[in-house]
Amino acid sequence: MTEDRWVQLVGVSSALALLATIAATGDALSFVPLLWFLAVIPGLPYVRLLRNDHDAIAFWLTAGALSVAIDALVAEALLYLHEFSAIAVVSVLVIIAWVGAAVGRLRAPEDAEPAPPAHRV
Repeated sequence: MTEDRWVQLVGVSSALALLATIAATGDALSFVPLLWFLAVIPGLPYVRLLRNDHDAIAFWLTAGALSVAIDALVAEALLYLHEFSAIAVVSVLVIIAWVGAAVGRLRAPEDAEPAPPAHRV
């Protein structure tokens, strides 16, 4: 999967999670994208920064574990700040995921050759 596809996955999943949280219907149609987002997306861009594409199982397990850890830290921080709400948690997690996707998108690929040094005259 190209880097653009990963960024699109983060963006679409984040948008669906925000919509599901704002709608707050409580049915399965809002639960599934929210569960997918909370379980995988916050940690996914940061696992992608490791560029370990050799083992898919380790990749997805690491993304899930990092996502749950980030989820817990955000929820705990918002509880301590007395600002806890579902929309606040999902909004902060969306920002964290988007920052990770932006850093991954802006990061230079390892395969690219470095620019030649400038010649002084």
